[in-house]
Amino acid sequence: MPFTPLPIAAEYRRLAGTAKTDIRDGNASVFLTLALCLVVPFGGVGIVAAMSLMSIAASRGKLLVEALKLYAGPWLKSDAFALNLLILLVTLVEAGLVFYHGDDPGDLENQIKQYVMALAILLTIRRFPAGAVLWGAAAGCFLGGLMALSDLFLIGLDRADGPTNAIRFGMLAALLSVFCLIGAVFGRPAKLTRIVMAVATCAGIVAVFASGSRGAVLAVPAMLLLLVPRLWRNSRMTAMLAGLVFLLFSVALGIWQVSLIRSDLSNLMQAADAMVTGGDVEERSAHNRMEMLKLAAELFAAHPVAGVGAHGWDEAVAAQMRNSPPETALDEAFNQPHNQFANDFAKGGLLRGVGGLAMIFFPLFLFLRRRPFRSGPESIAPLLGATTCVAYFVFCLTESVMDLSLTASIYAVLIFYLIASSEGAPLSTPDAERRAAHAAG
Repeated sequence: MPFTPLPIAAEYRRLAGTAKTDIRDGNASVFLTLALCLVVPFGGVGIVAAMSLMSIAASRGKLLVEALKLYAGPWLKSDAFALNLLILLVTLVEAGLVFYHGDDPGDLENQIKQYVMALAILLTIRRFPAGAVLWGAAAGCFLGGLMALSDLFLIGLDRADGPTNAIRFGMLAALLSVFCLIGAVFGRPAKLTRIVMAVATCAGIVAVFASGSRGAVLAVPAMLLLLVPRLWRNSRMTAMLAGLVFLLFSVALGIWQVSLIRSDLSNLMQAADAMVTGGDVEERSAHNRMEMLKLAAELFAAHPVAGVGAHGWDEAVAAQMRNSPPETALDEAFNQPHNQFANDFAKGGLLRGVGGLAMIFFPLFLFLRRRPFRSGPESIAPLLGATTCVAYFVFCLTESVMDLSLTASIYAVLIFYLIASSEGAPLSTPDAERRAAHAAG
């Protein structure tokens, strides 16, 4: 009787072959960045930038020449170019504001990193399969889940921390876990892939709840709403069962961390009530956030065009602490209002605030117009991209995540990789013209 390989063995060989192709075409840098972002303190620059710099050095600068050529060719008509141009304009605006206010030029670090990430991805990667993001997210969820359990049960911390700190740890874990859920539900039909992605989803959600990050917990249902239209179109029964299983798993984790979740919900309700009634917030963290939001609104109203800059914010916080009565004074001098949009409008006025909003909503528009809710593998990348934008919008409501090196870098990696994946990366690499000529011949 001839030997017939098991389906799982065939699937393993297929995945191994895909991995070899991805490594050859440059996707290993994106995979490793996502896989290690929760457990390795590489400063947020990411493996993408490091490996891209090596590629530029190996090309003796030819990649930089190719970058300039892209601004004068058919690439001008692509979404990748539009997104690249947006971040370039935002970077230039922020540079002007930094020098106008006399702020530290180091404040431009994250913005410059994002632009470098954009060019690095579009110039040094030859193929952009969405699977590289899904498998990187799965590895990140497994490692993040293990670190969360280690922090809580071996080290004895109150919440999972990681090299990124608890807030960023939870936020990135939330995003990667929903990526894995998308891979499990809408990815390839192979059972091994679905099982691995489903388990990775659970591992990532464990890390989310263990982190105690408000923004992470709030972002999960917002991201899940994006999955409903496609699930409902494919199978209403599958949509309801998937929603029920995920809900029950989340409730179980919430019960596990009941004291932390209850405290956060209570603080959130107090803050919401204070915004409506103008009352005080007893819990100090929520109180500080409310006072910083009020201060940011006052600064924007006084300087609506260019804001007050980082120095102006620091001076305003010091004055608030010095002149306010004890019940409204801030406890410490915070360098930002713990809300990305409030931070942008207070420090940079409309010039920076509109640019910050565009960095979230313009990529979201580009992904949504590619119909991420339709069936088929070609819609996976747009769905992942839309999920990224929605997640970061929620994250920005509770933290200045685009001012944090790691979260800003991961955002840039994802939106530029996924937009290239969504549209087939038109003329985005030095080999594109040669490949097109070879195909035509």
